[in-house]
Amino acid sequence: MVNKMGLPSPSKTRSFEPSAPLFTFTFTFTSSSSSAMASSSTQKPLKILEQSHVSPPPDSVPSTTIPLTFFDIIWLFSGPVQRLFFYSFPHSTSHFINYHLPTLKTSLSLTLQSFFPLSGHVRQLGNEFELFYIDGDSVSFTVAESNSDFKTLSGHQPRSFKTLLSLSPALKPIPGELIGGPLMAIQVTVFPNQGLCLGISINHVACDGTSSMNFMKSWAATCRAGAGSPVLAVPPVYDRSMVVDPANLSSIYYKASMEAAKAAEAAAAAETLTLACSKSTSGDHEENMGLVSATFTLRKDQLEKLKKMMGSKSSTFVVACAHAWTCLMRSRRQPEERTAYAAFAVDCRHRLEPPLPEGYFGNCVGAAFAEANAGEMIGEEGVKVAGEVLKKAVEELGGGVLRGAEKWLEKVIEVLPKRPLSVAGSPKFKVYETDFGWGSPEKVEVVSLEKNGSLSMAESGKEEGGVEIGLVLTKEEMEEFSLAFHA
Repeated sequence: MVNKMGLPSPSKTRSFEPSAPLFTFTFTFTSSSSSAMASSSTQKPLKILEQSHVSPPPDSVPSTTIPLTFFDIIWLFSGPVQRLFFYSFPHSTSHFINYHLPTLKTSLSLTLQSFFPLSGHVRQLGNEFELFYIDGDSVSFTVAESNSDFKTLSGHQPRSFKTLLSLSPALKPIPGELIGGPLMAIQVTVFPNQGLCLGISINHVACDGTSSMNFMKSWAATCRAGAGSPVLAVPPVYDRSMVVDPANLSSIYYKASMEAAKAAEAAAAAETLTLACSKSTSGDHEENMGLVSATFTLRKDQLEKLKKMMGSKSSTFVVACAHAWTCLMRSRRQPEERTAYAAFAVDCRHRLEPPLPEGYFGNCVGAAFAEANAGEMIGEEGVKVAGEVLKKAVEELGGGVLRGAEKWLEKVIEVLPKRPLSVAGSPKFKVYETDFGWGSPEKVEVVSLEKNGSLSMAESGKEEGGVEIGLVLTKEEMEEFSLAFHA
């Protein structure tokens, strides 16, 4: 276990043999078979230069177990969160390997000493789950080279989703297992004399966006300082006794997750059979769908205009989501009598009683839900309609963030087939402050969006006070979304 300061406590840990197995609300149930199929069908060939593993310094962290809370279990079978950080780097590949890669790896090792769960795995003991780490556990680290155009891939215009996804490392599942496998993987792709892309995949069961960005900024700060010693943005805290579960939400979420995971496994098997029997030879599934990724920016003055349009005090998050939601509805051309749904995450650290510390590492996000008539949303007052229901959903959490929590996962599973608005990331994460010594990122991209049509949100990297909104849609939907967004 860990002490209340969040550090491993040797006297309270259980030892394991080396042979032992092992603000965002983007939610997708996956299975081992579907994950493997997705990774093989979407990877664009790159020149792989190196595949290695990075561990915390030897003997720096004792064998440690950290139980999953109900906040973690709700993500037990969800897909990984995948982010890409693009940096300008006008140097050769050999220059990167000789002068930058050693520091990048050393700083990662030092940072993992404090964020050691990301080197470990998740495992099941009866009906309970835990993260566990043993000395020598490591993170997959891939170095690749691409001859693609860096400026194009790090731009805002529609780009090939398949190509972007190839820059993100796969979290390879254990064959035949619903859980297990690594919690994090890293890939650095060099675009010679153009730039770098640092791709990171993190299993959502390990942590939420607040925690993962704390790790990234700590790693970046350690690297920027020369990797002499760890430089932590906010020291992580692992004390799970801070999260109280009087309603036995862990058991409720475990049961619902298992049922959904088994259904997803059956659906994946049926899809695999359908694809195998198909006579189509026109390319893989993603190419046939024509998926593209694009980023749209709302400037500060545009956000202020939207706030005035709503006629009530609303947050930047609410007005940006409201505008994007109405644009999505117009791009999909859904029947006006249908109901539009939104499901998004809200950070609960400061909303719990007592509140959790800023550095609490793990998941601590609650669910908020909103719905509105599609016809009203695509009308002239659409942004106002969407904003009002989104604002109400957030305000309702003020009456008790865990009120109705026993229905969260059930509600998510119910609305997923209806393609709800869901949001990965937050402008509060300040992703453009992730500087490894190469300067601020040229672009930060979330690529784990394609499963259910969700969007990502971050502060603008170019427009102070602005917001970036990222999406993965078909080419046709993206064209319609763009027309609505800029109308």
